[in-house]
Amino acid sequence: MSDITEGVTLPPAGFPAGIPSPALEEIASEPEPAALDPRAALARRVLRNAEKDRKFLKECFGIDQELSEIIQEAGFADLDLQSELIRSGRSRRVVSQSVLKSVLSWEICDRLALHPIELVDGVLSVAALRPLSEADHQEIIQDLARHNFEVDRIEQKLADQREILRSRLDSGRITHERVEADVQEANGDPNRSGVINRVLNDILCEAFQARASDIAIDSGPGFLDNRIHYRLDGDLSCQHRLTPDAMRRLISRVKSNAGLDTANRQVPMDGRFSFTYQDRSIDVRVNTLPTEKGETVALRILDNRGIQTLQDMYRHMPDLCDRLMPMLDRTGKRGGIIFVTGPTGSGKTTAINACLTRIDRIGRKVFTVEDPVEQRLAHARQVAAQDQDGCRFADIARALMRQDLDVGMIGEIRDRETAEIAMKLAESGHLMFSTTHTDSAVEALERVLTFFPLEYAKNGAYLLSRTVQAILNQRLVKVPCRYCRDEIPAHHAFRGWEFIMETAGIDPNESLLCRGRKADQCEMCLGTGYRGRVAAVEYFFVDGDDATRRAMAHFLEEGDLTALKGDGNGMDGVTYVSLASSIFDLLRQRQIDLAEALNYLPNHLVEAARQHRQMRRR
Repeated sequence: MSDITEGVTLPPAGFPAGIPSPALEEIASEPEPAALDPRAALARRVLRNAEKDRKFLKECFGIDQELSEIIQEAGFADLDLQSELIRSGRSRRVVSQSVLKSVLSWEICDRLALHPIELVDGVLSVAALRPLSEADHQEIIQDLARHNFEVDRIEQKLADQREILRSRLDSGRITHERVEADVQEANGDPNRSGVINRVLNDILCEAFQARASDIAIDSGPGFLDNRIHYRLDGDLSCQHRLTPDAMRRLISRVKSNAGLDTANRQVPMDGRFSFTYQDRSIDVRVNTLPTEKGETVALRILDNRGIQTLQDMYRHMPDLCDRLMPMLDRTGKRGGIIFVTGPTGSGKTTAINACLTRIDRIGRKVFTVEDPVEQRLAHARQVAAQDQDGCRFADIARALMRQDLDVGMIGEIRDRETAEIAMKLAESGHLMFSTTHTDSAVEALERVLTFFPLEYAKNGAYLLSRTVQAILNQRLVKVPCRYCRDEIPAHHAFRGWEFIMETAGIDPNESLLCRGRKADQCEMCLGTGYRGRVAAVEYFFVDGDDATRRAMAHFLEEGDLTALKGDGNGMDGVTYVSLASSIFDLLRQRQIDLAEALNYLPNHLVEAARQHRQMRRR
């Protein structure tokens, strides 16, 4: 989804390096009309600044850039906002298939398994693998509206899998066969001019278009030790093998691109570089580590234009979006802290970035403290924390108190001092975000309290109860590939797991998704059977008044986490939705299959289902 804001304020394309862009940094001084809601006010402010930037570029440097490009590069690509920004300039056109392919979001085409045909007099023709819903139509219409194309209605024709795949391959995709051919050429003669550069670029492009989050490069003395893995939807998948000589040259090329010492193979190193895919600049974070057999290299792919919006990330949980968005749209000094929890790889940073893209980063001063900074966010002041005096999380958090910030994100709370500073900032009217590694939402509160000595536990409980606004505990669950998945009746899919089906409230005669029988032959998912992930979220919102927060402080002091959920112990003013409930919703919405649901359901539910199955067999 893709995966949409740019990083730390970057100049538009063609803008001379080192020259500041004054208008987009300017905060509009004139007041907004009271009748406008915060989103409309933000739209007007961004549009005014973009117009100033366009004039500045043309007068000073002779660069005539489209207004929509400046707005997108400034990091304000929220769908509703974008529609507001370009509404006045919309006009109908006849648009060819090639133009539509270049502007319609790749993520939407991939997720809905469709390709555009043409747009004539407001009627968009598309070919899709399966019938599209009304919500799908609206998503396509809004995405094209970002590029000033007005669509009144959509006409759909059903296409077979071969036609969809051919459309994907015709749109500039790199095939696995092409990459493998270049790899074999490098294995045969790694000294040949340009072959290692070509292999590296092909691997990066193939991994990016497969939506891999990481590339793992392992080297060693034997042929079978030298492998290249992609992390696809959370799982490692071996894709290519190189000879030891070719692998050494490939690793040297990666280190050279990242500005690292290619001769030093004895110490870990960190670096960064970028590559181009279909006129898009993609950042890559590099880490090298010496092992017993040889060097191993981890490449993290960071698409700054692919930062998801809140509606994209939680599109199947409208209630959650409805609760979060008012918190982010507030302009007054009503602070609080929002925690996002979960294990490594559960999308915590992605979720916080989705929240930050919603916030007016021109009219409000936004800081992030991360280790390291992953995705660049336009108009946010991003600081990289380091494990040395003066640059630790606590040191930077202390400095934030004197930076006149409005919104802050502390990548992780690791000690008492950082926790106290974050909560004091939240208590004094600042909106704060942070993450913890816990298995449930309310355990995040317990985790923060463990940083406080026993004699200060009451003080920690008070600060938490006064400042916590929301806690999101999420998991990313794999989605069956749209190009090869199968549909089977629920009573067949849940055979042996009827207890889960009954608990989830699923009709036995309803059809559900499952991994396709021909998944091994599918190019789009590289044989995994799954393509993309969807968020399952346990969430905890504190909606109540002072009485609710006093009760919350009492429960925290007593260590009664169950009471905090408001599930029958008299805790009013708290909204709680369990992870199991969220997963059941995804099953009912036909987003995930049973095999993946069982990986994330609580252990007591899975164990109860096993006992129920054993009792039925008796």
